[in-house]
Amino acid sequence: MNKEQTQEISRVGIRSVESVKAAMRSKKRTARHHRTGEPLTTVEKWIKIGIPCILLVIGGILAIIFLAGGPRGLEQQLEKNEIFAKKMYPEKYAEFVVPEAIKNGLEPELVYAIIKAESDFNPEAVSSVGAMGLMQMTPSTFEWVQTMIPSDPAYEKEALFDPEVSIRYGCKYLAWNLKKFGDLETALCAYNAGPGNVSQWLKTKQYSTDGKTLQYIPFKDTEAYVENVMRYYEKYKELYHNYEQEVSSTL
Repeated sequence: MNKEQTQEISRVGIRSVESVKAAMRSKKRTARHHRTGEPLTTVEKWIKIGIPCILLVIGGILAIIFLAGGPRGLEQQLEKNEIFAKKMYPEKYAEFVVPEAIKNGLEPELVYAIIKAESDFNPEAVSSVGAMGLMQMTPSTFEWVQTMIPSDPAYEKEALFDPEVSIRYGCKYLAWNLKKFGDLETALCAYNAGPGNVSQWLKTKQYSTDGKTLQYIPFKDTEAYVENVMRYYEKYKELYHNYEQEVSSTL
């Protein structure tokens, strides 16, 4: 547990103590009302019932966070509950994800994992480097990937905010990287940092011993991205197990 989490728990604890004091004052007023026969006000009734419940909830949350090892641990605990887990890992935009994934030889669970890592399913997301949409493609990459599907109309960059377009071209770009590099984690690096960078990394013995896979990823953001996508990918497969059924239903 880091310093910020400890300070936050301390602040919550102080507020809880203050709430207990308020409850005790309310209890004294309630006792006075009982002695005098005066009825409790609505606020006093709420305090009498609500404060203990709130304290129990706060205590429970603090206990879960403490036992689970901080916010990440809390997330892991919630993931163990299938109902919560499926809310954390939704299958949004399935009407676009499933056919485009299958068309490009991808598992839908992998595409969902990338969308979650890239935009957390926000179709209007824009990154600090100008990547746009669900699958976070830059306008220059989008313009280039459009040449891979010449039968489609020419799109302006704003089309990336359309979930159908973002998923269609994101899947095409991911499939291209997988074919080029032949390794999932290397392809994910290329999707995030660009194939040019990854090609240079593979030529550097400091980063790659075999020229095909990366033992070291020099961009920390890309390293974290790959770790997140792989974790989300495994979680999607664990929760849904539906790729084979989806493939067979489309044949």
